[in-house]
Parts: sequence; structure tokens; C-alpha cells
Amino acid sequence: MKIYDFTTCFINNPVALDCLPVFGYKTDCEQTSYKITVTRGGETAYDSGVVNCGETVGIRYDGKPLISDSLYEVFLTAYGADGSAAQYAASFETGLLNASDWKGVWVNMPANFVGSSLLVRTDFNIEKEVRRARCFVAGLGWHELYVNGAKHGKALLSPAFSDPGKRVLYNTYDVTENLCIGDNVIGIMLGNGWVGQKVLLCQINIEFKDGEKREYHTGEGCWWARGGEIEENSVYGGEVYNAVKADKLWAMPQERPRWESGWMYLLRALNPPAGKLVSGYINDTEKCGEFFPVSQTSVGGGKIVYDFGRNMSGWCRIRVKGKRGGKVTLYYGEDVCADGSVNRLNLRLADCRDVYIASGDGIEEYAPRFTYHGFRYVQAECDGVELISISAEHIHTNVRVSGRFECSSDILNRLHNMAVLTELNNLQGVMTDCPQRDERFMWLNDLSSRIFQSVYNLGMERALPKVLDDISDTIDDEGRITDTAPYLTARRPADPVCVCYLLFALRCYEWYGDITTVQKHYGKLKKWTDFLIKHSDGYLMNYFYYGDWVLPFVNDSVHTDNLFVSSAYLYWHIVSMKKLAHICGNDADYAYYESEREKARIALNVRYYNADKKYYDCNTQTANAIALSLGLAPEGDRAEIASNIIRDIKARNYHSACGNQGYRHLFWTMSDMGYADDLIKMIENPEYPGWGYMVACGATTVWERWEKEMQCEMHSFNHPMFSAYDGWFYEYLGGIKLAEDSCGADKLIIAPIAVNSLSYVKSSIDTVRGKVVSDWKKTSNGTEYHIEIPLGVTAELKIAGAEKQTLLHGTYDFTVSQAQRADKAG
Repeated sequence: MKIYDFTTCFINNPVALDCLPVFGYKTDCEQTSYKITVTRGGETAYDSGVVNCGETVGIRYDGKPLISDSLYEVFLTAYGADGSAAQYAASFETGLLNASDWKGVWVNMPANFVGSSLLVRTDFNIEKEVRRARCFVAGLGWHELYVNGAKHGKALLSPAFSDPGKRVLYNTYDVTENLCIGDNVIGIMLGNGWVGQKVLLCQINIEFKDGEKREYHTGEGCWWARGGEIEENSVYGGEVYNAVKADKLWAMPQERPRWESGWMYLLRALNPPAGKLVSGYINDTEKCGEFFPVSQTSVGGGKIVYDFGRNMSGWCRIRVKGKRGGKVTLYYGEDVCADGSVNRLNLRLADCRDVYIASGDGIEEYAPRFTYHGFRYVQAECDGVELISISAEHIHTNVRVSGRFECSSDILNRLHNMAVLTELNNLQGVMTDCPQRDERFMWLNDLSSRIFQSVYNLGMERALPKVLDDISDTIDDEGRITDTAPYLTARRPADPVCVCYLLFALRCYEWYGDITTVQKHYGKLKKWTDFLIKHSDGYLMNYFYYGDWVLPFVNDSVHTDNLFVSSAYLYWHIVSMKKLAHICGNDADYAYYESEREKARIALNVRYYNADKKYYDCNTQTANAIALSLGLAPEGDRAEIASNIIRDIKARNYHSACGNQGYRHLFWTMSDMGYADDLIKMIENPEYPGWGYMVACGATTVWERWEKEMQCEMHSFNHPMFSAYDGWFYEYLGGIKLAEDSCGADKLIIAPIAVNSLSYVKSSIDTVRGKVVSDWKKTSNGTEYHIEIPLGVTAELKIAGAEKQTLLHGTYDFTVSQAQRADKAG
């Protein structure tokens, strides 16, 4: 027996936990029981005893209260059904769990005193060997940590964005190996970041091998600060870096801060962030790829435009040589104009440019620190310098890519790759709507569709809880959340289509077995749902802002009533809240929401259903698809309602007429009703408007609008709200679905649709329990299937022509002949 992939709160050997640990792991054979022991300093903090259970996900610590800034060792013994046993050792560390653990104070400098970046340092002497040292940094807006002159770690754009009035994320760094006997320097470079200010709270806790402990923190001793060489920096504007001003020694012991060299003592911040200090939980933002130009074009005047072949988030790294004070300016954009220059119309107020001013000291290298851009093309303009090389670095939250999809259609494969790239580009500590223009907000209406592909493609086990925190931070006493989180713009209460608040909590449980997050947010999820019920008119909502947003056929004389969309999503909230109540074991709430669900269903059908003509509202694709998808429609009428949808699709020459909400329901429900081949014809359609049209126009990421012509008011070419189709690829073409009562992906339905238009599909998902595989291909003998089910998972096989059965751990290969399929269909 073997144990592997052991995690604590979905992290391997985490540092700075500030929540109760939850353990998970995988084994290579069936487990019958386990024992977990947790110790601190050799003393037992938790002993589970032998637990007769095969569960390996969501095992919660139930021991002594945790102590701040402490190392805990975890020992696991798992017992196999074959009589074998295996052991595993891991660890976790706690962060600063209590406000009183922070000894320092918030510090900064007056905004008019320093340049746009701020350099901060403190010196201390170590005279004996260090056993353990941790540096806790709450550095807003963004910060980088330097120890004795070297940048620490790979994290970029830290910390992740949150509302500092509610929640301030701090980063914890293991600096044990970076410290030395003698003089040491901790340096911190601060940029404006999302919050547009530079404030710092820092604490270094050192434990020596002889048992002594020391603390160094802001608010005591000599913490010096001065302006840095980054003269300008902002999320939207980019950077201006003046290498003439660069001081390579600023965070090294050789530098001795003095007043006459521009250093000054840090000052106590007069208006420090009011939010609770919380250990950063979401995966770090990092450099996750590097790409080189696929072409370059001279556009006159010494300007060169580089095409990196894909639309991405990040920045360029350049190497230059030239005279002192010479500069290169990089302009970023998603498209080019007719003359080949970078088209920046859709950036609106965002400058999206970086400027490097050379020192004149040989070959110099530069990449930004405190900004990022969305781009495919970069226009370089040099004055007094030669651009020796340029590359594009892909910067995003470093989540694991958990899904794989491939099929016989090049268009579908390109659409899959577009969805994955678009999602990654918009994971920037929050789930932004776009990475390029003067926006980059986490719009909750977008997320209500987007979630249906993101959990298939990426490991979101650490991202979703952070997003839920951001949404919960916006809720007021009436239960109203806001359209964006953190709350930057738009309205409170949010549009009722923001059911993502509940869907994210459900996905935490269904995909990752994370009941802790569900329980943590249950009260606020209920509060938001009850607000919508209370402020409806008999379960019919009386407001909307966006509804079914960005319709492809804007000139249609008939549009879905957005109050229907709002009301249907209220129904969806009630259904989801009922599920959450069941997960949390709240029988009273479960019964209440079941009663409310039926009342809401009746109200919607009375108001919006035409029983004679079998359609909802004004017979739009969106209205009918939502009604079928959410279970509003009478069971006996479902086929005729679906017929109305397919007639409209065909009348439009196989085009969707849905906006950013309706299309998700369209794909799912029409596949349930037997129209998967029609949907493939629709999504592959190369004519405007549609996804196939994006591919035909050379898109590498998913668009916000359906037009290829760049527009100023609202047109991102890197926008994941229309990417939910990729979840449909997995669920219907690959056939990997979660069962209704899944916990940590333990119950699945394997039901691939071997559509006529494809000859093969390969799909897999790396779940918290292991990899699920569902492949099929057509041969002269019929359709061959290959299924893999990991340990701890049961799957119901539902394939036309194959016997329905329950699949347990193992590999399954079988063939369904055309005759069997036809007989089953008949």
C-alpha cells in the first residue's frame, strides 16, 4: 500500500494556516481504516485513533487549540483491505492566529514624499545559528520581499486582491536558509497594486537552535524607507522604470541607510487598513510560461510590432543596450490596425505601457514588477537604445490544470484551448472579467456561467474559498451582496443572476469535499437568498441590471424579459439553498426551501408559461432553455419546448441567440433532450455571430462580444463569460458528470454522447481522489470506450447500447456496436 498527494487544506506542507486543518490524500489500494496523529514539539495535539473508514478526503483536525507560528507534524497510517499498511509524514505551520500576535504597527510614507515605488529595509545582527525564521508581510498594494539582497520566492503581485477594509491578506515567507550569522537585511519593495497605496506591516519571528526567540517588526527599531527606481506603477497604466536611479545594494548589508543619501525613517500610518489580517490562501501568482514572438513587423518610424501568437496576461521581458537615459517604450494590445500598429482602442483609459530608461551599463534586462497587461501584440519604440531580445511572460494565479479534452474536431479543440487560456489569463488573485482594459473586475454575473468550465479545467480548491470570502465581504445587514467583489463598482443589491455565490459553495463541496467552506458561509448564503425572496413580488423579481447580457442578435424585435431571467435565477437560488441546507444537515431550512421552491415554480409558470404553445415568455432560446435546465417546465411538455428551441436555432442557420446566461442552459438542456449533434453544428458554425466565427477570425481566447471589429465602449477579446461551453465538452461529449449527491467527486455519472459529427473524444479530470478518464472512438466494429475510475469513487455508466451498471475503481474497455446503439435508441 502506498500513500501519496497528502495535503493539509489542499496544500502540501503549508506554511501559515489560520484555519483548522483538513487533511486529504490518495492511496494505491482500497483503504479500510486510518489513524492520524498531530504533534507540536513532540507533544500530541490530536490523535484520531483508528477510524474504520475508507474516506481519504475532508478529514478534519479535532484536537487541541492551535498555537500561533508553530510547526506541527502529521503522521498518517492507512490500512488496506488486503491487510497491508502504509505510513506517511507531513507537516503544517500556523500563521499569526490572533490580532495580539502582531506586535508591530502599520507604516508608510507621505504620498508626496517618495516616488511611485517605495523601498523599505531593516538591519539586524545574528550571532548564533537559526533553527526557524518566518517573515510575515502585509504589504499593500503589492510587495516583493528581499533577504540580504535577493528576492525571496517566485510569487509575484502579492498579496492577492481583497477589500482591505474587510480583509487584509498577509504572506508568510520561510527565510531560515536566507539568514546568516552576522549582519542581515530584510528589504521590501512596495508598489501601488490594486488598492493604490503603499502601506506595510511586517514581522520577523526567529527561533534559534538554543531555544531563544526574537521578533523584529515595523514600529520599533530602525526601519528605513526611500523612493525606488520605479517612477510610475499602476495596474492599468504600467510601469516607468528608471535604471539610472537603480541601487543594487539597497537591500544588502553593505548599504548603510543615511539621511543624506535619501533614506528616512518610516512613519506610522495615520489611516491603516481596517480589515482583519488573514493568511493568504489562494495559490500565488507566478510566471507560468514564456513565449517568444512568432513574427515581427516594422511599422515605420523605428517602431516594431511583435506578435506572440496568443492572447495572454502578463508582461514582456526585454534585454537592451544603449546610452544612459535612452529608453524603450512598450505598448500592449490585443489586435493591430490596418497599418500594422498596435490597436489600443478597446483599452479605453488604461495606458497599458511600460517604459524602461537605460543606465547605459552594458546589456540590461527588465521586466515589470507592479503591473500586468492583457495582450497578444507589443509595439516597441526605442530612443537611444537597441532592443536585443523580447519575450512574453505569462503571469497568473498558479493553479493546477486538472482537465484534458481532445476530439476529432480541430474547431472544438481550438475552442477548448481558448477556454483554458482565457480562464488562466483572468485568474489574478480574483477571477477578473478581462486582463487588458480599465476594468478587470470580478463580475458575479459572469461567474454564474463561467464556473461550469473552470472546475473542469483547473484545480479551484483554493481559489473558490477565497472568492467566496470576497463576495461575503460585500454583504450588508439586509443580506445584499454587490455586482463586483471586491466591491469596486456597479450596484448593491447585485443582479439576481449572481447565483454564483451559492454555486461556488456547492462546487467546494461537490468537487473538493470542502464542507468547512460551506459551513463557514452558510449564514450569509442564506441571508442573500432570503433577501431575494423577501424583495420579490410573490417570487417574481422586480429588478434586473444585466439579465441575459450581450445578446448576439441585438436587433431582434423580441428579447427575453430580463425579469423572467431574474425570477428564474431566484428559483435557482432557492433550489441551491435547499441543497446547501441538506449538506449542512439543517432539516428545518431544507423543508423551508423545498416549500419555497414549489411556490416559486408555480408563480413562474403562471406568469411566464404558455401551456398551449409550449414556450416560456416570448419563445426565445434563453427563456425556454432556462426553464428546461432549472426544472421549471412540466415534465410532459419538455420535448415540445425543446422543439421550439431547435426550430429557432435552425431558423437562424444554426446560431445561438442567447446572452451570457442563457447559452449555458442551452448547451446542457438541449443535450439532455437529444440535440447534441445540432449543438456541435451550431458551435462550429464559422458565420457571424458565434464561437466558430471567433475561431475563423483567428481568436486564441474567448471574446466578450460577437464582433471582430474592435470597439471602444466594451470589447474585450479575452473574456471568460462565454466559455462555459467547455464544461459541456467534458460533461456531454466526454460524459464525465458529478452525481447530485457527490462529495469530493466521489459519485459520478459516465454518460458520453458519441455524436455523429465526431470520430473520437478523449477527456479526463484530475479530481481530489484521482484521475477520471472517459475516452471513446469509432471503429469498424462500433464505438470503443475506455473508462478509468479512481479509488473512492463510484460511477453510474449510462451509455446508449451498453448495460447500465455501477463502476468501481478500475479500468474498463468495451465496445458498443452500431446495432446495439440503434436497438437501445429504438
